[in-house]
Amino acid sequence: MKKTTRIGIALVVLCWSAVGLADGPDSAQRKTWSVAWQWDGDDVPPRLRVTLKNESKAPLELKNWALSGKDAGQFAFAEKQAPPATTLKPNESVDIRLTWTRKSPPQKNFDAAIRFEHNASNTKSPRTIGLREPAVRLPYKFRLDGFLKRQGKPVPRDSEKHIVLDDGYHDGPMIEKLLAAFADDYPRITQLEEIGTTWQGRKILALRITGNARRRNDKPAFLFVAAHHANELLSTEIVLDAIRQLTAGYPTDPEIRGWLDRYEIWCIPLANPDGLHNFFHVAAAGRKNGRDTNDNGRIDAHDGVDLNRNYPFRWHTLGEKGSSGDPNHGRYRGPSAASEPETKALMRLADRERFVGLITYHTSGSKILVPYTIDGARNPHPDAAWIVGAHMAALSDAARIDRDYMPVRALYSVDGVEKDWHYWRHGTLAFLWEGPKTNPPPAERDKMIAGARPGWQYLLRRLMTGPTLSGHVCDWRTGKPLEAVVSLDEIKTFENERHASHPTTGRFDRVLPIEGTYHLHVEREGYRPAVIKVYVGRQWKKVCVRLVPTD
Repeated sequence: MKKTTRIGIALVVLCWSAVGLADGPDSAQRKTWSVAWQWDGDDVPPRLRVTLKNESKAPLELKNWALSGKDAGQFAFAEKQAPPATTLKPNESVDIRLTWTRKSPPQKNFDAAIRFEHNASNTKSPRTIGLREPAVRLPYKFRLDGFLKRQGKPVPRDSEKHIVLDDGYHDGPMIEKLLAAFADDYPRITQLEEIGTTWQGRKILALRITGNARRRNDKPAFLFVAAHHANELLSTEIVLDAIRQLTAGYPTDPEIRGWLDRYEIWCIPLANPDGLHNFFHVAAAGRKNGRDTNDNGRIDAHDGVDLNRNYPFRWHTLGEKGSSGDPNHGRYRGPSAASEPETKALMRLADRERFVGLITYHTSGSKILVPYTIDGARNPHPDAAWIVGAHMAALSDAARIDRDYMPVRALYSVDGVEKDWHYWRHGTLAFLWEGPKTNPPPAERDKMIAGARPGWQYLLRRLMTGPTLSGHVCDWRTGKPLEAVVSLDEIKTFENERHASHPTTGRFDRVLPIEGTYHLHVEREGYRPAVIKVYVGRQWKKVCVRLVPTD
């Protein structure tokens, strides 16, 4: 068998070590060998490369390779026979290539290993290398019917040249092509923007959809974003569907035309491109992003940060409940608040646009989470988000006979989440949408995507139908737009929220819980505070606030 020198590569691999003990109670542990694995290429059936490296200071003889365990038959040696005996000098390595003989991933009690004999004196022979984790992490591209045939192909279109989305789940390059295709097909109402890049250099793309998209408009902005946890594929498909509904419906649907003429709707179907690449192509690990958390020069299976634990509001206030400080944990919150490039990109966009409404899509609880989720954080009173969330849930269809959508505060105690930061920072009516299943098969997937449409459509409709209060703040003398803190006496907040008008346009938008009389307070340093009494019925009420300088 060919001997190789193993080098660090930017792919998900799992490393563990077989450790031998030297004789004597005071002896330190010494590593005999290290093991890493990697799924290779796009071959069908899939091929697994297991690399064993001699970490000792003496030659290591390895022989009598075999597969063991009750599930050993789900692997086979790629050469159709066991590897020959080999001797590794210190720091040399050997690759054992295996073929996965099944299509579906293994069960939880999967038991298979590579068994071999050796001449190391500090650990027993024979030894085994467990294969459960690489088997469990079989890349999703091998599990998904027809994916490899679709990979690298142009964007599919139907007989009328319309973009097709229901051909299956999509990886990162497919999503990039789809977004570019929508931008090319609808140039008057779309604009594709790169809002950031990931640790591994992948683009984070946002599609802005609005009437006359080539101009920067003074309009309320909404955001639909998916795949903070990139292995939750249904979330991405819901946002792609929203893009199709909005773009294709603009010429013919009066309500959609009204939305796009009055709003800017931002769609980000993939917030975590590195995670999606890992899930599809490397090791079925995509909840976290692509940060090299152990600084070993490659992305291991347990590397990465959970992006929906990385937002600054109340980050790490619950200790180890809901998020973790352990980089190997699936809910690792990151080394500091907003430490990740993906988090920073979404926050920059929010600070720039000041979204009035947001839905961030996840799976799989059939719940609509309303801010605040964090224990101890007190929601505003009365709370418009609860009222709007209840309507979104009632109108939407989970397409499951055992559960319906329902609004909740939280699924469990957790801090550092996206939607809470958006509400706290900008007063955004922000919802975390838990879809009904994670990666359901095609028939269920399509029903669940359709069932989610009434939710995001109601959120867009609610701003226009009211009760909503919008306005602009400007300098009384010059008419220059001002950023100013905007609040309402009738809505109490408890977390030191200071929601401000847009710094460039002076615009603010507030979806109200009920119709009635409100007292609007507008404040900015260097200006006299303004208080305006206004009645808002079942309407979209608009006001203009001119602040008088104090000098």
